[in-house]
Amino acid sequence: MSLIGQVFNKALSKSISVYITESGDGFKRLTGAIGQDVKEAALAKVKERFENGTLFKDDDMQQMERVTITNMSHQSKSDPNAHYSVQGETAAGSKVKGGHVPEDPSKQTQAS
Repeated sequence: MSLIGQVFNKALSKSISVYITESGDGFKRLTGAIGQDVKEAALAKVKERFENGTLFKDDDMQQMERVTITNMSHQSKSDPNAHYSVQGETAAGSKVKGGHVPEDPSKQTQAS
């Protein structure tokens, strides 16, 4: 995983790390090839939605020690809006909850 920054977890009253995953089912991501401006834009969107509470519920955030961006901005059959796929994780890396961070903030919904 590639560390790109931090967000403040209000439920834990502390900052937690944000990563971009470097691999998954059937893929390898060369995070070094992603421009710094692209990483900063992704972090800014995730940070805004995470910190303002529109991405995850407080109950879920109480278990989150880090956030991982699993897919950079894309569209999918299940969500035609351009979005980042993210997941909140425990300190050990276990998934607590997954969600989408749309490019358009008006499309943001809280992960249920």
